[in-house]
Amino acid sequence: MTQANSVDTLTEFLTIGDTHYYIFDLGRLVQQIANTEFALIEAGQQPYPTPLQQHAWLGIVFWHKNNAQSPYIWFAKFPLDERGLISHGARQHYLQIIVEALGRDITAPTSAEQDEILKQNPYIFTPSEDKRAAFHAKVSYLLEQPASIYYEDAEAFILGKSQPADWQQLGLQGLHDVAVRLNQQPKLAAAIHQHFDSWPAPFQKVLCETLEQHPLPSSLQHNLTARLQQQRGEAALPLRISLLRALSSSVQSGSRITSELQREIRTLLDTSCEPDLLVILAARLWPLLEDESIRNAYLNQLATQPDLFPHLFADLVALPALRPHLLLLLHSPDQQSEAIKNAITAMKTRVQRNV
Repeated sequence: MTQANSVDTLTEFLTIGDTHYYIFDLGRLVQQIANTEFALIEAGQQPYPTPLQQHAWLGIVFWHKNNAQSPYIWFAKFPLDERGLISHGARQHYLQIIVEALGRDITAPTSAEQDEILKQNPYIFTPSEDKRAAFHAKVSYLLEQPASIYYEDAEAFILGKSQPADWQQLGLQGLHDVAVRLNQQPKLAAAIHQHFDSWPAPFQKVLCETLEQHPLPSSLQHNLTARLQQQRGEAALPLRISLLRALSSSVQSGSRITSELQREIRTLLDTSCEPDLLVILAARLWPLLEDESIRNAYLNQLATQPDLFPHLFADLVALPALRPHLLLLLHSPDQQSEAIKNAITAMKTRVQRNV
């Protein structure tokens, strides 16, 4: 392979390299993208499903077909066009740099010079600590590799075998290693339900932010939902937001608890326009906004936050599942409430001033 344009997509590049591979989205949540779906995305046959900041944020893990014990990991982000498709030019530039550095054999040992070229690739990024920990937990689990050295301490704390004061010494990677195993370790899921109320509030928050990245067993989904339903009053709002975050992955998978969460969200939106709630709903629980009544309640509350409205609206309109609904709203604001109409008018005025 001597010419960069001899390969057109990442899928083709990884296939030619004689590798097995997994693709993950590292934007809103850390979620695996099926290889067949990613091939369609790369072919421009469907938009990127979960854009963030108008980019696709990818975690790519691959290994030679004969050596699953030595995987390679790349993190790459690509801009998306107005249709939500990955920029062809950006992807080709990314591949050109890699092909020129590595040639055909992408799993061969690299020299210091090759490593330096790869590091200068403008499309690479470093995930946040929590997303990196979630990604590594998922990858090691998929490849049937041992958990990190932090796993045993995290497991012991969850099971109640260490003192509450010890939680600050737990490694975030260990908590993600626990979370990724909950479906295969019923005792861990039961322990979370059993001990949750006794844990310090800061640890509850950290744990919920960990759980949001991983599919939960149905028993824990229902336990957390029941706990969410028990929280009432303004003082309970931070915990309710944390519990909603913990249930994010369940919403993505179309869990049976979705209808219960919809009722909770409607109740919250009837009384609260707390910015943190509005941000979390957009960033983590956006599938719930496909429901028209929830979407309207959300937008009415968002309209009371003039500084937040244009940013979250732009974020949501980029999501393929919500885009048609929000574009329709843009084109017919007079059919909306006065608050939404005024917020849209103000947003359009701001855009025109910046043109």
